[in-house]
Amino acid sequence: MERNQLEPSNRVTQCLSFILKTRVVVFAGSLAQRLTSMLLMLVFTAFAFVVLAASVVVVTGESFVKRVLSLAKAPKKESWQNLIKDEPVSPH
Repeated sequence: MERNQLEPSNRVTQCLSFILKTRVVVFAGSLAQRLTSMLLMLVFTAFAFVVLAASVVVVTGESFVKRVLSLAKAPKKESWQNLIKDEPVSPH
């Protein structure tokens, strides 16, 4: 029989036997594994970027708050003339 005159059941059998060959299965498995690992790398990279951005925001905010609090707690500087008038000079 010629190839194009095969019965439909024989065509299905040949297609299934081709698909079930180990080369095709191994190729499909490696492709699935590669796609899975690429997806995981993308997810972890996005997560790392989010953590990095959050860290930068927190550190910048902490620095800003420290600066504002240190300015608020700092004693007011008086002029040196007022300091001299208010404190007696010791003879040492």
